[in-house]
Amino acid sequence: GHVAESCRSSGRCSIAGLGNFTVTHRPARKGRNPRTKEIINIPASRSIRFRAGKDLRDCVNTFRHKRGEL
Repeated sequence: GHVAESCRSSGRCSIAGLGNFTVTHRPARKGRNPRTKEIINIPASRSIRFRAGKDLRDCVNTFRHKRGEL
């Protein structure tokens, strides 16, 4: 879809009223298999992060406030 193509080509995608998707880089690192305690190499990868826009955050917080949860 549009979000995937935009993130692939430019590294980010903004949707007005919703928020921003950005591509982040995770470097290679060492990890541990919890079952065998063996140290393993975890390769570098890219990941997607989402940050909600102000309109979405305000909508959610207003809804909770009206219900008396805040």
